[in-house]
Amino acid sequence: MTDIFNGKDFSRSIDEKTRNDAKEFLDLWGRKPKLAILSTIHSPDQESYIRSKLKKGEQLGIDTEIIRFPEDLPEEDIVKQIKSMNQSNDLDGIILESPLRADLNLFKLSMTISPNKDVDSQNPFNEGLILMNKGNVFPATAMAIHGIIETLSLPKGSEILIINRSNIIGRPLSMMLLNSNYTVTVCHSKTLNLSELVKSAKTVVTAIGKYQYFSKQDFRQEVNIIDASINFKDGKMSGDCDLETLIDYANFITPVPGGVGPVTTSMLFKNLINLLNRKN
Repeated sequence: MTDIFNGKDFSRSIDEKTRNDAKEFLDLWGRKPKLAILSTIHSPDQESYIRSKLKKGEQLGIDTEIIRFPEDLPEEDIVKQIKSMNQSNDLDGIILESPLRADLNLFKLSMTISPNKDVDSQNPFNEGLILMNKGNVFPATAMAIHGIIETLSLPKGSEILIINRSNIIGRPLSMMLLNSNYTVTVCHSKTLNLSELVKSAKTVVTAIGKYQYFSKQDFRQEVNIIDASINFKDGKMSGDCDLETLIDYANFITPVPGGVGPVTTSMLFKNLINLLNRKN
């Protein structure tokens, strides 16, 4: 029987600790922790992600502020505003929503966010700490996936296949798993023998962004699948995997929606608390 992961249930213990930590911060400093959400485009998908953060922040006793940059605002003006936020004593965390406006430089803007306010660990300083196994904030999606994998109680040294090499999932997750003594293979769009690797893998993380691209025939029996994609087709949401074909075939799978997504939002606010602990 397939274990279908429940992201909301898993997030409850994370949220409880974050809520308690936020209350302690309020009692100590006389204000709630505060997160700024920076948006450079308007899209239904991004608005959905922003709403989930606003809702979670309210539940946890954390203030959230959306800053929507005008579509014609020059990059240098955005940089100036971020630098001003870095200096604010009343703002504790900053996240730059993706995707960005097409003409903006993600690396430059990520470099501008102070490492001490970088809740999604996109500043190279925080990325470097992950590489050196010294990190205390991590890209929230990678952090969520890592936490979910830990629930599987796999033997240390177990092989994990990651189908993604982005800076928010594949690259940091591979380092996090290596730091936890797993054996990691990272695949991507240029991997020549992808289908063979997927078919042989016992544990697979997929984040390729293709609606129901994988189904039962692509995996070995009793596979563990962490599906970290959110895709839409004809108004319907799904991950990379066709969940229905994998029930009673896979050992474990994260559904979309309701799997990695809720955990990612919880991990983002956990990162905010970790940054406050680093600062204070």
